[in-house]
Amino acid sequence: MPTTTDSSMTSDKPVWFITGCSTGFGRELATQTLARGYRTVVTARDPTVVQDLTKQGEALALALDVTDQHQIDVAIAAAEQRFGAPTANVMKSRWARTKRIKPSS
Repeated sequence: MPTTTDSSMTSDKPVWFITGCSTGFGRELATQTLARGYRTVVTARDPTVVQDLTKQGEALALALDVTDQHQIDVAIAAAEQRFGAPTANVMKSRWARTKRIKPSS
C-alpha cells in the first residue's frame, strides 16, 4: 500500500537503506536490490564512489560516515524525503552505533 500521495514516493516497492556500498558486501547487496527493482539508498563516505549505482535503478547516493551522528540524521532525512521511510536497513560497516534510529513521524 502506498505510504504517501507524493508521486515520487508513492510505490509498493520496498525502500532499502544500505551503508558501506563502496565495495564488497554492501556494493553487491545494492546491485542486487536495484536489479530487483527496489528503491535503494546507497551510502558511502565518498558518494562519488557509489554514484554509478544510481544508473542501475531507482537509487539515491548519499555521503555517510556511520560514526558521525549528524551525517546519519541528514542521510535518513534525505532518504525519507526522496522515498519515504526505509523498509529495510542494512547497516554494513566495521563500526556500529548502539543508538536507535528514531522512527519518522
